[in-house]
Amino acid sequence: MFSDQDQFERDARISQVMALDGRSTVTELTRLRSVDGRPVVVERIFFNNRHFTGLEKQDLSLSINAMLKNQYGHSQLTFAIQIESCCLFNPHAAYLGVNDGALGLRVLRTIYSESGEIIEFDEELWRHDALMVENQTHISLTSQDR
Repeated sequence: MFSDQDQFERDARISQVMALDGRSTVTELTRLRSVDGRPVVVERIFFNNRHFTGLEKQDLSLSINAMLKNQYGHSQLTFAIQIESCCLFNPHAAYLGVNDGALGLRVLRTIYSESGEIIEFDEELWRHDALMVENQTHISLTSQDR
């Protein structure tokens, strides 16, 4: 249970992370995602409402990335992703079927629009045994970089 002060501190943190001005509002979505019936991640997704008119009418159980592209026309996005180890505490640990304090992974994802404005911020809490990170990068070096 959160007190009003806790809510204020969380709101202030999200406003700071998302670089919101005093007039912007945010919608928070919390989802429990499963693979083959096994809960693997708790997602907390914060949407900048300025970019998501009619969000409440969308099916938020489906792909958020597909919604960004198909419903809101955001096709050229930049993602900043941080991955760190963490401990999973209740209630999140209970949602994921692990002991309070179990090891997990926290994935923080900031999504920027074509103009560089933060339109979404996500915090994902993963079971440590349910995540594989794979990355493929293409780098073009110029003669100055060699």
